[in-house]
Amino acid sequence: MNIAKKDIYSVLGLMSGTSHDGVDAAWLETDGCGYIEFKNSLYMPYPKDLRDQISVVINGDYTNLWQVERDLTMHHAHAVRALMKSASISHQDLDLIGFHGQNIKHTPSDRITVQIGNGALLSYESKCTVVYDFRSAHVASGGQGAPLIPVFLKALRPYESDHYCYLNIGGVSNITYIEGDKAIGFDVGLGNAASDDLVNARLGLNYDEGGTLAKSGDVNIDAFSALKADPYFAKQYPKSLDRNAFDFSVLAQLTTEDALATLAEFVAFGVEESLKQLPKKPDKIIVSGGGRKNAALLEVISARCCVEAVNIDQYGLDGDMLEAQAFGYIAARCAKGLPCFIGSDVLSGSFVSCYC
Repeated sequence: MNIAKKDIYSVLGLMSGTSHDGVDAAWLETDGCGYIEFKNSLYMPYPKDLRDQISVVINGDYTNLWQVERDLTMHHAHAVRALMKSASISHQDLDLIGFHGQNIKHTPSDRITVQIGNGALLSYESKCTVVYDFRSAHVASGGQGAPLIPVFLKALRPYESDHYCYLNIGGVSNITYIEGDKAIGFDVGLGNAASDDLVNARLGLNYDEGGTLAKSGDVNIDAFSALKADPYFAKQYPKSLDRNAFDFSVLAQLTTEDALATLAEFVAFGVEESLKQLPKKPDKIIVSGGGRKNAALLEVISARCCVEAVNIDQYGLDGDMLEAQAFGYIAARCAKGLPCFIGSDVLSGSFVSCYC
């Protein structure tokens, strides 16, 4: 599809992460390079029944896959309309929507990555041109298809230092290391997925708010030793993870508090191991994603890595919306024919504009 080339695009980015709790929607203007101006944003949580159905699909039961994809897409369309209304704009004010969809399977070693989300349906419902399927071409070419956010973070540069890193803690965690004009990005290990799943199954909660339960527990050395023996940590980057990559059966007999404390230590271990692969140890870890709100987890990461882990919000950025903003930015890069993965010239993204 031919998209009109512009200097500045008005874009709306959409993100539903591996925690699959809802849709982040962010409106911005960007040239897909160094110019970025943030506008309005909002979060629209999934209803419990839809979140449960997404969980079923993520865990490998595809019986109702197409209905779940349709319902998920319609929820994204509702988020688009809600953001338009709150920002007092219409579809005519938007050039593109960057639609990540919902990741349900990611095994790049087999050249497989699947994000559900019907781009044509979203385009019809929103009356906007939609850019989607950002990962497939990179994985098909032998790449990891993840993480996508480093190209956006490299453009932001909120922290003036010769070398520092971002840590995005969603369902899984990924790191972006910045040194001068160079950037490195890869998945480092576990994020919130296992702890969220655990407290949901045992207590009916969506997450351990502030890490309160984890902080009251003790790390189980045997379980922690079993988890950190996973071969993923010995692999050199580039590398990426599926949210279900690790075996957490070793936590089954632990109290909820001890299991959560062990998981927090495991998250920090993944970060610690990733820092060993960087050219230099960063002088700051700037944390985004839902995990940045877990003060107890940030303390564990700081202690284990001997580097201060800080909330990205203190630099004037919105840690909740960073990935949604990134997919708006990446949509503009796709429209300009620019690569979206650091160190790769593979072009990503499919375009659809099927509205009347």
